[in-house]
Amino acid sequence: MNKYFITWIALIMYSGSLYAGHVDSVKSYYEFKNQAEMQIIDSNYGQSLMLYKKAFQYKKPNAFDLYNAMVVSYFLKDSLMAKFTFNQLAAHGLEKDKFEISSYFSNVKEEPTYKWITNQYDSLYAVALSSELPVNAKILDSILDADQRVRKIKKPTDEQKFGIISTDISNLKFLKEYIQKHEFFGYDMVGSFEKVNEGWFHGLGTLWFILWHTRKISKILNPILFEAVKNGAYSPDEYALIIDMQNSVSVYYNVLPRTIDKNKKSTFLPIANSSKINNKRAEIFLDKVENYKKKLLYQNEHGSLFRFAPGWAFNCNFSPIDLRTWK
Repeated sequence: MNKYFITWIALIMYSGSLYAGHVDSVKSYYEFKNQAEMQIIDSNYGQSLMLYKKAFQYKKPNAFDLYNAMVVSYFLKDSLMAKFTFNQLAAHGLEKDKFEISSYFSNVKEEPTYKWITNQYDSLYAVALSSELPVNAKILDSILDADQRVRKIKKPTDEQKFGIISTDISNLKFLKEYIQKHEFFGYDMVGSFEKVNEGWFHGLGTLWFILWHTRKISKILNPILFEAVKNGAYSPDEYALIIDMQNSVSVYYNVLPRTIDKNKKSTFLPIANSSKINNKRAEIFLDKVENYKKKLLYQNEHGSLFRFAPGWAFNCNFSPIDLRTWK
C-alpha cells in the first residue's frame, strides 16, 4: 500500500482522537465538509476530495461524508481513498448488500476496482459485530420497541392516549439520564446497527424517531442535543431539522418556507433576513441557507448519487402536506 496513504490514514486517526469533542476542531470539520459538498454540486470532484481529506483530519467522519467522499474517490480513480472510506463504513456495521442496492455503487459492483475496494468487508464487519456498537444499539432498540408498541393502536382511547404520553415521557427521561451518565448515541457509539436502520448507512436512527414522535414535548433534550452537535457527536442537520419541527416557524431553516400547489409540488419561497438566519446556522456549523437549498434541490434531482441531507429533510421540505400540522 502507498506509504503516503498509510501516513495520511495515521494522521486522520491521530487527529480524530486528539481533537475529539473540541469545538474548534468540529467547526473546522464542517467548514471543509460544507465546502466539499458545494464543489460536488459544481462537479469539481478533485477540489471536493481535497476538502474531504482536510475535514477528516479534524473529526471522525459522519456516514454521509464517508459515502460522498467514497463516490468522489471512485470518480477520480483514487481507489486507496475509496477503500479507506468504505472500510470505515464497514467497521460501523454497514450491510454491504443493502449498500449496493441503495447507492451509486449498485451500478459498479461487478467492476474489479470496486471488488478490490470492498475485499476486506467480511473481516471488518465481523469485528464490528463483536464490538460495543451492536450492544449500544440494542439499548436504543428497546426504547424504539416501547415507542412502537403504544403507537400500533390506530384509534386509541383516552386512556391509551395517556399511555402514549407516559411512554414518551419515560423514553425522553431515560435518554436524558443515560446520555448524561454515559455518552451520546452517535455514529461512533452505535454505528449502523440500530434495528430501525437495519444496516442502512443513510437512515435516521432511533433518536430521530423518538424526537419526531415527541416533538411537542422533546425540548427537554435540546440542551443535550446542542452540546452533542458542538462536540461533533450529533449531526447539525438532524438537530436543526427537529428544532425546526418543534416550532411553528423555522429556527435554523432546515425546513424551508414553501408553497404547495394544486399538483402537490413544492416551491421554495425567498427567505427574508438570510444574513441573520445564516448567523444562527453558523452557531451549529451549518452551511448558508442558500447553499442548503441548492443541496436539497441537487439531491432531489440526482437521487442517491450523493447524500447531503437525511431522508426526513426531504419529507419535511417536499411532502405534499405541511408535516408540522401532521399528528
